[in-house]
Amino acid sequence: MSGQFIPDDWSPTDEAINALPEGLRAYVHHLATHADPQLTIQENFLLREQLRQLEAMLQAEREGR
Repeated sequence: MSGQFIPDDWSPTDEAINALPEGLRAYVHHLATHADPQLTIQENFLLREQLRQLEAMLQAEREGR
């Protein structure tokens, strides 16, 4: 194992997915096409990102920024 990982702040944007290594990119496209036809996985990723942003906004508000 090379020690590479996907950072916590990574978002599944088209650009980010297309920047993945070929094998992983093909796997993600396969999942999106065949395993998640109703886009549940994509929606969950987007909701997780939205939650992170809302939590950051709430924290900033609490700190009086």
